[in-house]
Amino acid sequence: MQFVTRKRDTTNFASPQEMYDDYKSRKIKGIQDYQSKMLDSYMEKGIDKSDVALELPTGTGKTLIGLLIAEYRRRKRRERVVYVCPTNQLVYQTANYSVEKYGIKAIAFTGARAEYSAEDKMRYTSGQAIAITNYSSIFNTNSFFEGADVLIFDDAHSGEGYISANWTVELQRESGDVYYKMIEEIKSILTEEQYNVLTKESPSQDDLVWCDMVHSVKLHDKYLGIKNLLDEVLKESRQKFSWSNIRDNLFACNVYLSWKSIIIRPYISPTFANNVFRSAKTRIYMSATLGESGELERAYGVEHIERLPMVKDWNNKNIGRRFFMFPLASFKEEESLRILCKIASRVNRGLIIVNDLESQKGIQNIFREKHIADTFNGHDIEKSKESFTHSEHAFAVMANRFDGIDFPDDECRVLILFDLPAATNIQEKFMITRLAARALFEERIKARLIQALGRCTRSQTDYAAVCIMGDGLMNSLLAPKNLEEFNPELQAEIIFGQDNSMDQKDIDEYLELLKMFLNHGEEWEKAEESILSIRDDIIDKNDETNNLVFTQLFKAAKHEVKMQYFLWKKDYVSALSEIENILKSVQEPELKGYRGYWNYVAGCCAYEIYREGNPLYVAKYKDYFRRASDCTIAVNWFNIT
Repeated sequence: MQFVTRKRDTTNFASPQEMYDDYKSRKIKGIQDYQSKMLDSYMEKGIDKSDVALELPTGTGKTLIGLLIAEYRRRKRRERVVYVCPTNQLVYQTANYSVEKYGIKAIAFTGARAEYSAEDKMRYTSGQAIAITNYSSIFNTNSFFEGADVLIFDDAHSGEGYISANWTVELQRESGDVYYKMIEEIKSILTEEQYNVLTKESPSQDDLVWCDMVHSVKLHDKYLGIKNLLDEVLKESRQKFSWSNIRDNLFACNVYLSWKSIIIRPYISPTFANNVFRSAKTRIYMSATLGESGELERAYGVEHIERLPMVKDWNNKNIGRRFFMFPLASFKEEESLRILCKIASRVNRGLIIVNDLESQKGIQNIFREKHIADTFNGHDIEKSKESFTHSEHAFAVMANRFDGIDFPDDECRVLILFDLPAATNIQEKFMITRLAARALFEERIKARLIQALGRCTRSQTDYAAVCIMGDGLMNSLLAPKNLEEFNPELQAEIIFGQDNSMDQKDIDEYLELLKMFLNHGEEWEKAEESILSIRDDIIDKNDETNNLVFTQLFKAAKHEVKMQYFLWKKDYVSALSEIENILKSVQEPELKGYRGYWNYVAGCCAYEIYREGNPLYVAKYKDYFRRASDCTIAVNWFNIT
């Protein structure tokens, strides 16, 4: 037994780069030039901002940049830093990279707080190491990380779902009586169509994709019954914490309906009601695409996030090379399974991304029954992907994992996408399908797609084939208007893939192109030259114009966030004032349905003011509801006057 002694931690460095010179145990040679420039930009413009965002494309090493900022602040400013990832798999991956690859002290925290080791907790709380955890560990009612000085959100564009879960209650049909009890509780205020769909035992395909929302004004007399019901049925549920967060603020939430579930949640998550998020000195958001429509502000409930621009010409270029394949451009959709099996038989390892667990299980079962390849899912590779990457012939089949999984170089050379990553929750679905407000989510959908495309190209010299198996996704990628939204090099890759996928007669001959690409020899060189030529032509022709829809949505975002907090405090007059600012901002024709939604919310606020005793607001709330109804033809219950 002997005394523990401590060596002085020197802080005589002026930048993350200078600090990192002393890290001799790292397994990388050093920091890339563009990474150093991004660090310089952060030190100059972002280090003292409360909310700052860094944009670097997938595969450019933004994780190292985030960890260097974290380590610099931990050592130089004696701050407690938490690096936040979307999933446990990413937590383990990032912690492993930090320690083994970059030589930076970091600790992974996953699972229940009670399971954290005492030693790990002490090392973090005393500022001896960076904590790496998931979004759910930050956004909950009993977080261990309260008092963190710095929060760094990796894959920030993916955060909305993980964040909103803290203020969302979902009553699933398959979970039992609570779904049906909720229907009976609100039966008297449902439209005939809503009640009929919700109570069907044998739904049609249209019923399964249907969604709607309950008019908030009609819910007033139902709040007490809903509280009594959910207090009882959720008291032993994992959702008891999220229920406690919205229980006394139901007037600030929407109730969404579908055949599979009923969801209660606010439109924008009031993140500043979360102590960990609110009390941090600075919040850093890292993303491959920050967007131009204010999606980041809406997702995190923050009025303004300082954006640091890209420091290299990534707006025109890609990381690595992708060969796009569109089999359905020449072959029938019913041949998809046969094509998939043929592709799988020609490669060592591949990644298949689908939109739901049912599709994931279906593909795994087919591969297993036909002895095509070993399969792995997200749970299988959560702590380590070695079992997959060391397999001779295997496919990882992942549901809704459009980002965060890194398979560089020979770990995986083929990515197969089946569906368009569109609406992933009922709120998005309602906005897109019922209010025709797809423009609001265009950047979110685009971000998911770009992230998915980058799963297997992780460096400048990396390469992977991308096979598009879904008609909807293929049509979306190839639509000229959508294609123009991508950077010139990605456009060129897609155009080249389209040219080489059309007029194919024999699937085996078509797949010879895949073989030539994967060999990456002389046969591919001319193809490479063609892609670069197409890219340069697009760059030369590019006429950069502002997207007025995105500009208007970005302008509206700060008012939407402010409105949500006023609504949370029952300050309906101030909330209404912010809605007027929103309505002034969103004037483009594509945003008509979105204007309808905000006129509806304005009507609800005016109705609350009327209920509080101001008769002057009777005409106002009726007018707002009328205007809401005029903005859409798919929602017939906005105007209740």
